[in-house]
Amino acid sequence: MIEPKVTIGLPVYNGERTIEVAIQTLLKQSFHDFVLIISDNCSTDSTSEICRNYAAIDKRIKYFRQQRNLGAEKNFQFLLQKSQSEYFMWASADDIRSPDFIELNLTFLEANLEYVSSTCPTRFEDSDFDEVRMGDSSLDGAPEDRFLAFFSTWHANGRFCGLFRRVVLLENYRIERPFLGCDWTVILRCCMAGKMHRCDSGWIEFGAHGISRKNNIFKVYRNHWGEHFAPFAKLTIEVYKMTRHFSLKTRLRLARILINFNIAAIIAKNTLSRTSKLSPP
Repeated sequence: MIEPKVTIGLPVYNGERTIEVAIQTLLKQSFHDFVLIISDNCSTDSTSEICRNYAAIDKRIKYFRQQRNLGAEKNFQFLLQKSQSEYFMWASADDIRSPDFIELNLTFLEANLEYVSSTCPTRFEDSDFDEVRMGDSSLDGAPEDRFLAFFSTWHANGRFCGLFRRVVLLENYRIERPFLGCDWTVILRCCMAGKMHRCDSGWIEFGAHGISRKNNIFKVYRNHWGEHFAPFAKLTIEVYKMTRHFSLKTRLRLARILINFNIAAIIAKNTLSRTSKLSPP
């Protein structure tokens, strides 16, 4: 049996409010040769019924229900490991995309073998398109330049939901335990393997209910007391390991950047803490 060209991995937990629209925007893609794998992370609402109904009417959909909640990162990994296609992308349960999203990015990757991924302009549903704030700009230079360009500012990880060469993701998805910025490490490893592209057209809109938009993100990813004082501590360690072969100049620049990131995260964490205390119950 010939595998579809593209696999879409859709992780979901209690997504009854948004999952139908998310599925529909994928089924309406102009490129049709894909399989949509849904991994239900042991939802307690009507998500299971909705997904099973769609799987019954479209043979491209494969539905899996986890017997226990794996956590977000392990659920993402489950989907990647289930895929067999040449290309892969994640799609969240509250995201929507332009109908030409897959076609645009696949066409580019097929013609440009030095690139490992491609995406379209991204935004949150209540925001504007901004490649700096969303972290979806192209990374075209040499490996060290791509790495530094990624850290040009603290940003959302817009590249994460782009279209990837599956083998590159399989080699670089190494999240043993979740931590603040663990999704960044996936993109950082991938960008050292090859260039990353941002199309001029098409779009993806992230929903407002993802974990990255919750006020308790620092609490969610806090696994050690030291992360009170350095929220990006684990990310800093991982970057140090990844860049041992980089020039001393580049590593010193990255050290300064990560120190500033940790300071900014502490300020943001304290601001969110004060805001939550002032908010009415």
